[in-house]
Amino acid sequence: MIRVIVIGGGIIGSSVAYHLIIGGAQVTVIPGNDPGGSATKKSFGWINAAEQDNREYFEFRLAAMSDWHRLEKELDGLIRLNWNGSLWWESKPKIVEQTVDQLSSWGYPIQLVSRKEARTIEPSIAYCPEYVAHANTEGSVSPDNVAQLLLDRAVSLGAIIRPGVADSLIFKGGRVVGVSISGEQLSGDEIIIATGACANTLLAQANVRLPINKRSGLLAYSYRMPTILNGIILAPGIHIRQLYDGRLIAGRDFSGAGFATSSYSDEAQLIASEACKLLGPGHFDLADFSIGVRPIPDDGLPAIGRISNAPGLYVLVMHSGITLAPIVGRLTADEIIHGRSIDLFEMYSIERFLK
Repeated sequence: MIRVIVIGGGIIGSSVAYHLIIGGAQVTVIPGNDPGGSATKKSFGWINAAEQDNREYFEFRLAAMSDWHRLEKELDGLIRLNWNGSLWWESKPKIVEQTVDQLSSWGYPIQLVSRKEARTIEPSIAYCPEYVAHANTEGSVSPDNVAQLLLDRAVSLGAIIRPGVADSLIFKGGRVVGVSISGEQLSGDEIIIATGACANTLLAQANVRLPINKRSGLLAYSYRMPTILNGIILAPGIHIRQLYDGRLIAGRDFSGAGFATSSYSDEAQLIASEACKLLGPGHFDLADFSIGVRPIPDDGLPAIGRISNAPGLYVLVMHSGITLAPIVGRLTADEIIHGRSIDLFEMYSIERFLK
């Protein structure tokens, strides 16, 4: 039985651990000081394939959306998923039209709908342009809920959760054969690093450095309220959805390009103000906010796989971790347990950064 150590307890690490254990591996998870993953907890939770710059990456994300439905069934419907779709518009309608045309030509279920139709889909919006894009198969999820469900299920099947932080990698004959936690050594046949923006901390010990852009993302949360949103709204200056507990969660951009204000609290207030413009006055009373760090490889694509000069080490770093988590977990487990190459991972090989 292959022994695998998974470092990281966010949605990627937990998905890999779950799929490894159901595949017959012996699994130990080291979640670190922030079980559930700091980036995972502070994610907007949008599941989509709205990628228009790279057809292959679009197809990967589209396959990942299907994998979410598979995982939903496997976990007995316990995942808090919302498949009510999204409404999206920009200040320049032509951009929306062109994007809809392109994604539609690739087979993505997205279309332009009228203002009247949009308000039927989301009656609470106070304004929208004459035409907006509607992607009715997109979804959202509470990612920390999923990560915990996956870890719990993995443990019920025999996985071990090892509290603490992986201090260092253990090498033997040029191969990574384990990790050290507070002086205690844990051995494994494969060591998976799924720590997002912190991946380079351990990778440096293998003389590897991934070019990762660490971009901050601020999300604002309202107080709990009755349901006013069905799905996701993506409008200029605001993206917003409603959580299962009634809170609204909103942000202003996905790029992490920076904040227009001088402080986090000011930015949170600005988000709340934009939300009230979209939904009407008094519909977003700011209760709290969070700051997450998005781990984005330099070219914007996932970094997946083994490192040739550090056998025994497997790395997973990606920003679109919410959408990709089920398929990445399943295929990574398949590659490690059965020792076969995954064609879908070829263009995302971590080796592209190490040449």
